[in-house]
Amino acid sequence: MSQGQHPYLATVPGGLESLLARELASLGALEVRARAAGVVGFRATTEVAARVCLWSRLANRLLLPLTDLPAGTPTELGTGVRAIRWERFLRPQGTLAVDFHGTNGAFRHTRFGAQTVKDAVVDRFRDRCGVRPSVRLDSPDLRISVRLLGQRAKIGIDLSGRSLHRRGYRLDGGTAPLKENLAAGILMLAGWPEALAAEAPFVDPMCGSGTLLVEAAWLATDRAPGLGRDPGGLGALPGFSPALWEKLQREARDRNLAATLSKHRFLGFDNHPGTVAMARENILKAGCAEVITIDCRPLASLSPPPGDGTGLLAVNPPYGERIGEAAHLGKLYRTLGKKLGEEFTGWRTAILTANASLRQTIGLRSLQHFSLFNGAIPCQLDLFGPEGN
Repeated sequence: MSQGQHPYLATVPGGLESLLARELASLGALEVRARAAGVVGFRATTEVAARVCLWSRLANRLLLPLTDLPAGTPTELGTGVRAIRWERFLRPQGTLAVDFHGTNGAFRHTRFGAQTVKDAVVDRFRDRCGVRPSVRLDSPDLRISVRLLGQRAKIGIDLSGRSLHRRGYRLDGGTAPLKENLAAGILMLAGWPEALAAEAPFVDPMCGSGTLLVEAAWLATDRAPGLGRDPGGLGALPGFSPALWEKLQREARDRNLAATLSKHRFLGFDNHPGTVAMARENILKAGCAEVITIDCRPLASLSPPPGDGTGLLAVNPPYGERIGEAAHLGKLYRTLGKKLGEEFTGWRTAILTANASLRQTIGLRSLQHFSLFNGAIPCQLDLFGPEGN
């Protein structure tokens, strides 16, 4: 494999493919093409691929595709995997893990599929080098990605290490936490990057673990999501070196230090003292304690910050998945709609919810809506503004 450009695949929460495509292009990716089912393909140099792992606010994983193999039987898949020159990507004494997705008649369990692939890789090293790599599920030197589609298997290398949405600041996500990259996507769709130029305040009235607040503050301070993280599986890439990662990390630190918040304000509220305490811990770990204010306050007492006629309010309210919650949450959503209609008339508002009936109780006309996924949960993001209020 040459050290020039290579094809890559980046995965993203469903509904954010086009947004990720634009982000990748801004990072230097070429031939960017959004595909269905949360995948974006592109070409890039090793350095640009490393920048994606450092700077992408939207991607889940970055994959280096290798080949497409027949997988009608374990022998067929094993023979194909064994023929791949894995020594290009892994030392014989290194560690590996296999993520296997999908089933068919021959592979009814993903664990069996992963075992088949692992055995084939290990056998190749044993036969050619006399030494075999060992399995390490947590932070291996090489993470192999296998996606079964019918009788074929797509084989690739996961360059991300842990999922890129895991920023490292969230100590406890609480119940049904909002994924960090989805939070960043919500902010982008709601126009937060544009609002930064106007020094608009940001408010989350039901902040939970504080994810929307941290992602909003990191955007404002030009803070790379991967700042401080290890290079993950990038070491498998031709031309990658620890010195390259150190250089990119240094550039990211300099950009973060050069950014100024000016008059930006980030305000979060929640009705539960325990949740507020958890959010404060997360915000402290994210390095945002000096710019984000969290208070314990019920939604009924919500009001805009004094002196601000406009800003962005973004919220991920509870969806009512537990029995008996619907009636209580209906009142909560009606209160939210009333507050927005009466007190936040000049504000842009973004509301993510998975409950269509609760969404209707808000009582406001949305300007735009987007179908998104929070993990496996289908959601709708509604954007409101002066016209809708």
